[in-house]
Amino acid sequence: MKSVYIAGSFKNLDKTKVISDLLSKEDIKNDYSKSNDEKGIDGCLKRIEDNDILLINNPDGTVGKSVVFDLGYAIALKKEIYSLSEISDPPISHMTKGVISKEDLITKVKKMKIEFAKPTDLTSCKAFDFDYVSSNDFKNDIESRRIVLAKTHEKVIGYLRLKYLWYITPFVELVIVDKEYRGKGIGKSLLQFTVENLKKDGKNFLLTSSQSDEPGPNRWNKSAGFRKVGSIETLHEGGAQELFYRIDF
Repeated sequence: MKSVYIAGSFKNLDKTKVISDLLSKEDIKNDYSKSNDEKGIDGCLKRIEDNDILLINNPDGTVGKSVVFDLGYAIALKKEIYSLSEISDPPISHMTKGVISKEDLITKVKKMKIEFAKPTDLTSCKAFDFDYVSSNDFKNDIESRRIVLAKTHEKVIGYLRLKYLWYITPFVELVIVDKEYRGKGIGKSLLQFTVENLKKDGKNFLLTSSQSDEPGPNRWNKSAGFRKVGSIETLHEGGAQELFYRIDF
């Protein structure tokens, strides 16, 4: 499930807290800046980094300089951005995905869930993966919690499969999202879920790879925070290299 950072003027802090409490009651992870935050703007930026959605609390339509700063940073990080009221400043009003009510935001966030695959998901896993993967391999991966799924209304819309190189090094073999749902950050939500669980297991980095002649996967790896760490030049016929990426956490 996606998390929310609520940005707004300190004069609306009481209303921001009400929104935060409402989201918390719905089990939606959220955060906002308090007036006594010792980290100041650095704390705000860190909260934007750590959450998936920026929600602008602007009951009178206006946004102050600090919120504009938050907005620009969220855009740079390619976060989802919404406001609770129409932004009255035309030069920046088009920079969000639009106005959203608290109720619609809750529905939007809760309609998708990220979880480990269960035995009952076997058929869906097969539909997303390669034909050569056997049923026994799927069953082993599901039992070992190495397959992560994104679901909406119990329909699988995203799929991530994890392996361990030399039994100790986590490696993402495949990330794929249903065509209808691409471009909505679902792949990165699958990755974030995986990273958080790897942290619990004491891991501090993750590897993946893609072929040099696959511009889409290479762009995604970089946008997700992976950095290129090496390549194998003689792995594929036709001269394509296998590019290896690493993300630290």
